[in-house]
Amino acid sequence: MSKTETNYTIDEIRESEWIEVADLTARAIPNALISKLGNRFGARFYRKIVQQEYSCGYVARNSSGNVVGVIIGSADYPEARSTAIKEQLLKLVITANFRLISWSFINWVIKGVVAKAKGEKKTHKDKPSAELIAVAVRPEAQGTGLAQKLVEKMETFMLSKNLSGPYAILTEKANITANRFYKKIGATFVKTSTYHGREINEWDKVITLTIHNENRYSY
Repeated sequence: MSKTETNYTIDEIRESEWIEVADLTARAIPNALISKLGNRFGARFYRKIVQQEYSCGYVARNSSGNVVGVIIGSADYPEARSTAIKEQLLKLVITANFRLISWSFINWVIKGVVAKAKGEKKTHKDKPSAELIAVAVRPEAQGTGLAQKLVEKMETFMLSKNLSGPYAILTEKANITANRFYKKIGATFVKTSTYHGREINEWDKVITLTIHNENRYSY
């Protein structure tokens, strides 16, 4: 696939694509807890998030029908996350299986306990409930404007849910490319916090789009 291709379509995630979505997301944010617990866990968790009426998930497909980008967002992520965990806690635990006793997961927990003991907090107290949970684009589709189109698709959904305030974006401070992208699309930097031993940048973004009538993009 050439990097010059720009003929992508953005649409809802198909049932057969969830493992691929989880894998693409994990490659983009490998240090996230969901990524550490494996693609089957990620697929089940993200699917449950998106199934809720105030959340959304979209993929971008190239001219061959292959997934090259994904975005997942929610107009009320704390509620969506809580519901996803409560409704399928046992299934999530079974899906994660041996990874719950892996050194990677144990180390993540230890760092979280230490951070809590030090009084460190992940985000500021006024963090918006709406959140861009994950956005990822395969290397061959990067530099084509696809990530911004995915964000616009999510924002259109949030507008349809009457979101009036900003939404939050969290990304690692070390991820220079991601931080530059969020600044480019108009997000406002809020603060840097330490979370489980990682420095996390928090951004807020106000939606400036108008409602789109189409559910597909070609560009």
